[in-house]
Parts: sequence; C-alpha cells; structure tokens
Amino acid sequence: GATILLDGEPLGRSNATFAKVSEGTYKLILQLDGYQTVEKQIVIRAAQTQEEDITFKKLQGIARIESEPSGALVFVDNVPLGRTPTDVKREFGIGNIRVELEDYFSETREMSFSHHTSEHNFSLRPKQGKISILSTPTGATVYFDGKEVGKTPWLGQMVEGGQHSVRLSLDQFEDWSDRVEVRASKSVSLAPTLKAVQLRSTSLQLAESNLRGENPFKKIAPVGKWTAAGVSVVSWILYFSASSAADDAYERYRKSTDPTKVKAARQEASDYDESAASRKTFAILSGLVSVGFFALDWNNDQNSSASLQSTFQKGFLSIGIMPQFGMVDPPRYALSLRFN
Repeated sequence: GATILLDGEPLGRSNATFAKVSEGTYKLILQLDGYQTVEKQIVIRAAQTQEEDITFKKLQGIARIESEPSGALVFVDNVPLGRTPTDVKREFGIGNIRVELEDYFSETREMSFSHHTSEHNFSLRPKQGKISILSTPTGATVYFDGKEVGKTPWLGQMVEGGQHSVRLSLDQFEDWSDRVEVRASKSVSLAPTLKAVQLRSTSLQLAESNLRGENPFKKIAPVGKWTAAGVSVVSWILYFSASSAADDAYERYRKSTDPTKVKAARQEASDYDESAASRKTFAILSGLVSVGFFALDWNNDQNSSASLQSTFQKGFLSIGIMPQFGMVDPPRYALSLRFN
C-alpha cells in the first residue's frame, strides 16, 4: 500500500484503520511508487471515524520526438499523438513509439518513460521509385545527383524517392539539366532532345559580322588600303636605298688596303645590310595589309554575301617568306600568295 504521512509524520500504510488520532485538522500525504503523490487536508472530530477514499494517478514521462524529414505521424502504443517534432507523454515504464510518413519506411522503437525528459530522432529511409532517362541523340553521359551513373538510354533504375538532379552531357551538344521528383513505388521517365552546339570558324564569324555591318575594319578599309600601300612604297624605297649603300660599302671594303678603313667599311656594310633587311620585311608586311584592305573594300563595294562566304569557307592564303643570307648580297625573300 501507499505510505501515509500525517502532518509530515509517518502514520503507516493505506487500507488500514488508525485509532487514537487526536481531534483537529491535519495535512494528509500519501506516497506510492510510480504514482503521483496525493496531498489533502482532513478534519478529525471526536467520537467519529474519518474515512478517506484516495485514487492515485500514475506518473507520466515526457519524450521529445523528432524526425528527418519532419511531419511524420507519431504513435505511442498504437495511439496517434501528433506529428514530429512533438512532445509525447506516457505513464512511467516501457512504451512503443512508431513514426510513419508517406513514401518512407516506418520505424518503431521501445523507449523508457521516467522522470527525465528523453529525446529521440528518427531518420526515415525513403522508399524507392523507378526512373528511366533517354535522350536524342543517345549516348549522353548521365549525372544523377552529381554522380556519373551511365549513358542514355538509362532505363528502369531504382532510386530513392524524393527530389533529384539530372544532367546529360554529350560532345558537340549543350548540357541539359533538370530536377525530378521520384515517388515511392512509382515510375518516371525523361526524354530530352539535346541542342547541338553552333560551331563557327573565326573567319566565318568575321564574314557574318561584316555582312551585318559589324566588321570594325569595314569603315577604315578605303583609307587603310592607301595608307598601307603608301607605307609599303616608302619602305621599298628605303630598302633599295639601304641596299645600294650596302653595296657601296662592300665595294670600298674590297678595294681598300688600309686595315683600319677595311674594318670600318665592313662594319658599315653589315649595318646597311641589317637596315635593308628590316625595311624590306616592313615593306612586305605593309604591302600585305594593303592587299587585305583592298580586298575588304572591294567586297564592300560588291556587297555580295555569297562571294564573301565562299572566300572564307574555301579560300586560304599561304605566305612563305624564305630568307637567303649572303656575305656580300643583302638578304632576299621569296613571297608566294595563293587563293583557292
């Protein structure tokens, strides 16, 4: 039975009669393991028997229930008591806790309810669904949640339910990506058409921009062709001048008998050779620039997209500059230009 305290003094146990209790008002306390303590005030009168009928309530423990994902239904001894996260109460002792969520496997645990609040976290496993991924064209590499898993067609693969990322990659085609939700025990299919990458050569892009009036050289071509041509002519004149001076210096070098003059004439001839070579190179390059501007200006006048596209698609320019160095003669170059 329960332990009885009368004004804090032990009186005995319940289900008994106690005699010789003085008349007066007392604080009655009853204690029983596993039950809430009962306290009440009673009045004892002379020549009367005081009866007290006490009903005990069992003590309840508290458990904090959480789940991942949240929102799962919580059952305590098969009785639904709310959704996670939640606090559930139960009488002291061992209870069965079950957590359920749609598209996830349920989980059941035994836990003890006592004076102390316990905390429990349930990590629910998603049920599996089926996914198939095709593509046009086939053979694309499939990345599922960032991991390479195969190539299309990727058919009838079992995956966990929930949100997933999908990316397809194939050479010469733009990557395709999307997010897809797979439901438990359901099937989902994806069949995207991949978009080809637009590949254009630099020459063709320049031709197209020229046709659209976007070529930055188009406006300067009329002036540029004559400027470059003039620079080329002047460079050729300077080249021939330096070459002639070099020939004169070499002639003095061959005829001189004075060692000091021989050395000076030889150095002078070498310097003129270097100057002539650099001027000739500059003359050739400026001449090529002039030819390019003449061609561009001619194309602007013709305003023919077909001829321009044909030129960039089929034509090519081969330039060979082959130096020939000699002791007496100045450097010479061979230049070849060819269009097909």
